[in-house]
Parts: sequence; structure tokens; C-alpha cells
Amino acid sequence: MTYYIINSEGVIQRTTNNLEFAEQSLSSDNYIVELDYEFLESLHHIGRTIVDNSLLPLTNEETLLKRREERTIEFSNTLDLMQPLWFSDLTLEQQEGLAAWRQAWLEYPSTGIKPERPEGIF
Repeated sequence: MTYYIINSEGVIQRTTNNLEFAEQSLSSDNYIVELDYEFLESLHHIGRTIVDNSLLPLTNEETLLKRREERTIEFSNTLDLMQPLWFSDLTLEQQEGLAAWRQAWLEYPSTGIKPERPEGIF
């Protein structure tokens, strides 16, 4: 396996087959990417930039945005479709479970804990 030490701009700083050496090469502004050599065959030279940014880890800001988008999709497929009459037909236990589930989704971007849909409601 080849390990790529990559800086925050996605530029390969170093390559190695030794994970211990790769870990010793880390600093606050770079990280290790472990990928199959064939996949990055054309990028094995130091100083080349990784073109596919999907290989780079998400920044904290990008992670929060992705989680907010997931929440928006989940709500649009569940809560946004609920009618007041349907909600009022739920038992008190189901309403409380739904409220807790909604709150967990509101907290999801910061906690990273994706809540399970309550059973028997949607």
C-alpha cells in the first residue's frame, strides 16, 4: 500500500510504503491518504496536485453543511409531509417520540449522531 502525505491544498508532499514513516511526517497542515497505487498511478510524483477533491477529507464547515443537507432531505420526506390532522391522530407517546426525533435531527450537524426514524409513524 502506498501512503500519500498531502497538504491542505491537495498537493502531494511525500509518498511512502511505510505507515510509521508517514505518521511521523504529519503536521497540523497535512494528512495521510492511503490509496491503491494503480488509482493514483499518474499522481505519484511529489508536487502533483490531486485533481479529484472528493479524495480529500471534508473540512469541518463542509461536514456541517453536508449534515444540514441530509437533515433537510429527511425532513422534506417526513415532517414536511405531515398534515395537522395526521399529527393529532398520533398517540401522546408517538408525538413525544416524534418531537425527540426532530430535536435529534436538529442537533445532528453538531453531534454527528444520525437518529433512526420512529417506528410506525412514517
